Amino acid sequence: MPELIIRENADGKLRAELNEAALPKVLTDDGLFSATLKAETDGHAQSYYRDCYRGAANMVRAMQKRANTLLETGNAIVRRQEKFVRTGRDRNKVPLTIEQLASEVGVNKSTVSRALKSCSIMTDLGTFPARQFLARGVSPDHDGERTREQALRRLSILVKSENAKKPNSDQQLMRQLETAGFTVSRRTVAKYRKLLGIPGVHHRRR
Repeated sequence: MPELIIRENADGKLRAELNEAALPKVLTDDGLFSATLKAETDGHAQSYYRDCYRGAANMVRAMQKRANTLLETGNAIVRRQEKFVRTGRDRNKVPLTIEQLASEVGVNKSTVSRALKSCSIMTDLGTFPARQFLARGVSPDHDGERTREQALRRLSILVKSENAKKPNSDQQLMRQLETAGFTVSRRTVAKYRKLLGIPGVHHRRR
């Protein structure tokens, strides 16, 4: 079951909600604990019961903390990826990483990573793994709105539409990508080309 649900509220804004039905529940019976301690006269047994109670209480706190992290992270995703949430189109994604989410939520990136590891999010378009809403930027130091997936798709289109008798070099492809709004180096173009299984210019020439 999805642990997060993204819905549109009355004023047309998207927001994330916890799906209470999907979250684990642990309750501690305070009355039973107190009655057991009163009835038990052995000191070692009493110490054991106290340890059990503390363990259960710690588990409850840990689950509540995870739920709070999930909710805050879900709303951070909504703020960053609103257009993608509404359309479901990869081209509408903007760069968003675990590190950026952690910075926005104010926790360590490992905390967000653990929270999202097995989390799924339900939207009007369906239910998706939480990591579906993340996207790497064109390059680690790139602050724009372009993702690596978008750059890969554009590069694929450029190669497919090129003149087979005079294919473009990596330098030319780099300039064409820059014109389309993707600022990358020639080395990055070569790396993306290899990821797509596209051979070099000499092997593409017919």
